[in-house]
Amino acid sequence: MKKNKMLINELLKVIVENYSNPILKKYSIQTNSQSVNELVKLKIFQVVNCDLPADIKDLIVNIKNAYDHFEVIEENHLPFPSFTISIELNSRIVEYLTLISSLRIKISLVHPCFTVFFEEAAFFRNISRYRPITFRIVSSNHKAFDPEKDHFNTALTLIKQSLPTYEYIDHKFLLSSKPSDYAYQEVKIIDREDHTLYRYLFDDLYEAGNLEVAS
Repeated sequence: MKKNKMLINELLKVIVENYSNPILKKYSIQTNSQSVNELVKLKIFQVVNCDLPADIKDLIVNIKNAYDHFEVIEENHLPFPSFTISIELNSRIVEYLTLISSLRIKISLVHPCFTVFFEEAAFFRNISRYRPITFRIVSSNHKAFDPEKDHFNTALTLIKQSLPTYEYIDHKFLLSSKPSDYAYQEVKIIDREDHTLYRYLFDDLYEAGNLEVAS
């Protein structure tokens, strides 16, 4: 999915604005940013006080109603600049592993955008789900989970209804692209690692070596 130059420049600009450190040279990027930390602190405060933004509350209610036969998990307590909703579509045991297939919804606090994708994670049985041993993100239009239902487009429609000003961005582009991939001369990456656009916009859950990203 080819991204136009305007979108790429917009994403790079917002990353610089939110991850810049005023003590350092202008247009530098740090992942440990005061600006982003404040966004995360506000989100955690809202979660603890059951006071999420009205549009996010509306989306969660609509997702739960639409997927009432599935387990819907809110992961908004996690210390990342995003809201996350997971819909567990299938769980099965294969030998010593538990395999969980989910539809993941990620909404950025850094920029009005979101992404949606299917995830298949493998966990050792009797060990916390929060520590999977493998991830596999499959295509947005993959229907192996339930050929008769288009879970992806259902979620996409609900998100656009609750967050009409937010833009959908394809997960593969976000997870396979880095700021240094583009000719944006004013951006100076000063992180120890050159992170993906996904990490700057959402979280760092998918940068380990146990990840496969499919188209």
